[in-house]
Amino acid sequence: KRLIAYLLSNIGGIYAGQENYPKALEYNMRALKINEEIGEKLGIANMLTAVGDAYITLNNYPKALNCYNRSLKIAEELGYKELLAANLNGMAEIYDNQDNAAKALEYYNRALTIAEEIGNKVHILICFKDIGNLYLKQGKTTEALDYCTQSLTLSEEIGSLPLEKDACQCLYDTYKAMGNGNEALVYMEKIRVIEDSLNSKETIKKLEQMEFAKQV
Repeated sequence: KRLIAYLLSNIGGIYAGQENYPKALEYNMRALKINEEIGEKLGIANMLTAVGDAYITLNNYPKALNCYNRSLKIAEELGYKELLAANLNGMAEIYDNQDNAAKALEYYNRALTIAEEIGNKVHILICFKDIGNLYLKQGKTTEALDYCTQSLTLSEEIGSLPLEKDACQCLYDTYKAMGNGNEALVYMEKIRVIEDSLNSKETIKKLEQMEFAKQV
């Protein structure tokens, strides 16, 4: 059953990556149920976070918040700090979407503190980007520029094109809000280049899948 839950969670992750959130929710809920049946605490916590993420995309904030709170308690019990940071960031996103800027910033900073403590660069740069976008919504462009720039630096350091694209979008929006058209165009071009690269990689992947299918 542990392996079945693991495979279900992987399928849920694939659907989430394809932005098919109803399917992601379905498979992650199935994985959660099995983990609860066998008393696998870490699996329960991980799946609660994944289910919470899916509920956010479906704009069901009460259910998402409930999942994050339940996962947070288990993560605290197990001392699993990466999951703590993920849950706090998810909760911050809910408050952000509800235009509760003060609460959102509080939770983003709590998530950032833990991410920096454990040295998780992905969580750090995501927090930087989210805080930058939050400041941008408040019209605090100087602060937004600082956080979005830090997010881009880290995304380039770890070599993640999707995260680099998000950081560039943050910088584009910030420079546009500042009325700096020249810098905004620089990041618009960077976004286009990244999208071309991502599309090229996706095309290669599909061709490789087709070739593999012929050989089977």
